[in-house]
Amino acid sequence: MDVKAQLLLLESKQRSVCASAAAAKAHYLSLHGKLGSASSLARAMAKWEDYEARNRIIAARIAVIKELLPMERPLELRSRAPAPIAQNHST
Repeated sequence: MDVKAQLLLLESKQRSVCASAAAAKAHYLSLHGKLGSASSLARAMAKWEDYEARNRIIAARIAVIKELLPMERPLELRSRAPAPIAQNHST
């Protein structure tokens, strides 16, 4: 699998994990608001923390892969010369 394909796959997984983390957090907060049992709160918090940890791991892997990719400048910046610096000569 080439590097760009791997990056796309990881970004897709990260979006999924972020959505799952948000849902787990909402579930935890809803139980906390309803004064759920201690064990159900603990399970909900553990699940939320698990998704957050997965997200951090995926983000770290994405950062490593992005370091492997060559720096690409946007097309509009490649063909344009640098803009001249305007000088203010008013006295």
